[in-house]
Amino acid sequence: SPRDLFGKGADLAMNPINHATFDNDDETRMGLAALGGISARERAIEVVDDLRTTQFDPYATVRRFYIRDRAAEAGITVSEPEDGDKVEDYELDF
Repeated sequence: SPRDLFGKGADLAMNPINHATFDNDDETRMGLAALGGISARERAIEVVDDLRTTQFDPYATVRRFYIRDRAAEAGITVSEPEDGDKVEDYELDF
């Protein structure tokens, strides 16, 4: 989203490693980016494995959590569905 794009640009601009000049600085930046990706995957691997084994539809579960997380970041509260609530059609597209 545009909000994420602006935030990512601001994060990159505020990172001191992007302003430093030294030998092999490009390789260092690429290495740090790769290590960041590996670290993020390691933090998420147990959650992903748990979702795959315990959820009927892991994709719908992750999508629902993502939407709730984005709404929370924007300051919007999302209510939990009640037992008698109608399930939206997009939730049944399996």
